[in-house]
Amino acid sequence: MIRFIVQGESRLVTAEQFSTMVDVAVRMMRDASKDTGVAFTVGELHASEPTIVWAPQPVDATIDIDREFEHIAKRIEDGVDQLEQDGDLPEWMSETTARHLYEASKVFGDSSIDGLVLGRHDHRRRITRQTFRTLDRILHEQTEAIGSIEGVLVTATLTKGAHVSVREGVFVRTVRCDVQPSALPRAGGMIGEEVLVTGRLRRDHQGRPVRMSSAKVEPLGTRRRVSVARMAGTFRGPDSVDWLREQRG
Repeated sequence: MIRFIVQGESRLVTAEQFSTMVDVAVRMMRDASKDTGVAFTVGELHASEPTIVWAPQPVDATIDIDREFEHIAKRIEDGVDQLEQDGDLPEWMSETTARHLYEASKVFGDSSIDGLVLGRHDHRRRITRQTFRTLDRILHEQTEAIGSIEGVLVTATLTKGAHVSVREGVFVRTVRCDVQPSALPRAGGMIGEEVLVTGRLRRDHQGRPVRMSSAKVEPLGTRRRVSVARMAGTFRGPDSVDWLREQRG
């Protein structure tokens, strides 16, 4: 089992603060256990120090639960070490989870919460304000320049500004590309096709595309349409509806 302990007196930790810590814990466990066939349930709750005990459960009978649990636990322990030693973002942690952890850890040491302890057996790791400083550096190290991406155009919408979403092929991530409203109808006709998008491209500290502005969308070579079934299969979506909802956030 893996324990997440909120370091602080329980009577001083507000319900909102505890909810934030639970959200971070859930996101970290979800990211660390992806592609392992292991799910986690709440095994115990404690009140002396707000504590969540995560119990691993195999998704099906073919899973070697002990081996996968060790893999997940080591992912988390090594990831916390990286963050506490001013290293890189753990490869298993999504940027969304990193941002939630960033917001949660900014109060460590300056409020009723001193940190977050993760432990199993005699292995313990502590997330402190150093993690906030590490994430502050990582999340704000971005570059912007004229560039391009290739990938499958998955959505086109006016919601929150005219933009398309492109699932690019190098890092296999969805990138928002802001376009002129007048260009949206044409771009919408390319949903499901492989496209080339050029514009002002912002990349994160690892060189991964984050967002593109002043984007121009063109079909990539021959117009190869990608089926919804292939989208769902390639990107591991459970079905086309859920997959599209995920792309739209």
